[in-house]
Amino acid sequence: MAKIWKAAVAFVLLALACSTLYFSVLNIQLSYRLKHAEQENGALKAENEAMRGELNSLVQNYSSLEAAYASLNASYADLLQERLALEAKCDALEDAYRQLNASYNQLNLMYVILAEVYSALNATYNELLAQYSALNASYIILSNSYAKLYSALYEPPANKTVPTIEELKAWLGEDPTDKIAYSWPNFVCGDFAVMLAFHAKLIDWDMGVVGILGKKADGARFDHAFNAIICAEGLVYVEPQTDEVWWYENHSEITPGKWYDYPNFGQIYVEQYIIILLYE
Repeated sequence: MAKIWKAAVAFVLLALACSTLYFSVLNIQLSYRLKHAEQENGALKAENEAMRGELNSLVQNYSSLEAAYASLNASYADLLQERLALEAKCDALEDAYRQLNASYNQLNLMYVILAEVYSALNATYNELLAQYSALNASYIILSNSYAKLYSALYEPPANKTVPTIEELKAWLGEDPTDKIAYSWPNFVCGDFAVMLAFHAKLIDWDMGVVGILGKKADGARFDHAFNAIICAEGLVYVEPQTDEVWWYENHSEITPGKWYDYPNFGQIYVEQYIIILLYE
C-alpha cells in the first residue's frame, strides 16, 4: 500500500514536473510570440505612422491638386470664352477677307482694263507726241518762214546785199517762179514779177517791179510787167517767166519815147515806163 502511495506520489510529482516543464516551454513560446507580436506591432505602428504621413501628404497633394484643378477649370472657362471670342473674330475676319478678296478681284479686273486703256492711251500719246514733234518742227519752219515773209512784206531789208550778174543768174536757176504756168487772168506777168521780187527780198536783195506800155514793130500793143535790179555791174532787167537777164547800154534805165530790144519779143516802142515797185 505504501508502495502504491509512493508510486502515486512519484507519478504525481512526475506529472507536476512534466506540467511545469510543459508550461515553461509554453511560457517560453508565448513570450517569444508576444515579443515577436510586439515587434510586429511596433513595425505596424511605424508603418502606420508612415502611411499616416503619406496619407497627410496625399491629402495635402489632393488639396493642392483640387485647388489647381479649380484654377485650371477657371482658366479653361476663361480660355473657352476667349476661344469663342476668337472664333467670332475669326469668322468676322473670314467674312472681311472674302469681301476684301472680292474687292481685290474686282480691282484687279479694273486694273487689267485700266492697264489696257493706259497702253492704248500711251500709244496714242506717243503717236500724238510724234505728231506734235512733227507739227512743232513744221511750226518752227512756218514761223521762221512767216517771220521772213513778214519782214519781206512790211520791213526794208535788214542787211541789203547787191549781187553780181552771175550770182543773180545762179539764183534764178534755183528759184521756182518761172516753173509756174501762165494763167489769164489768175496768174499773169505782174504776178510773176511781184513773186520774183518777193523771193529776192527774202534773201535781202532789192529787186523792183517795172512795167512798160507800148507797141511792137508791127503796131500790136505790148503792155508787160517784169523785174529790175541793180547788180554790182549796174542795172539789169529780168524776165520772171523765163529767167532771161539783160541790160541796155551802160546799164541805163529804160526811157519813154524810145525803141528797145526786148528778149523774145523784138523791138518795142516804149510809151510809158512805170516803176511799180522801187529798186535802189
